[in-house]
Amino acid sequence: MREAYRLQKHTLHSFLREHDLHVHVAFQYVGKEKLPYAQFHQRMEVVLNKLSDECTKIYLGKNH
Repeated sequence: MREAYRLQKHTLHSFLREHDLHVHVAFQYVGKEKLPYAQFHQRMEVVLNKLSDECTKIYLGKNH
């Protein structure tokens, strides 16, 4: 999971820097079975995009 975040965090970091925003993030996987890396990678992308979208709505206004 850390590797999936490490490889994709640049998009979120760029967004936060561009808008002078700061967030603290923690991820925890609580599933019963191990997921393949490709699935973690794909889901991490979705989560990071959602996080950017929510930051836009909350901190920059809904139509920014």
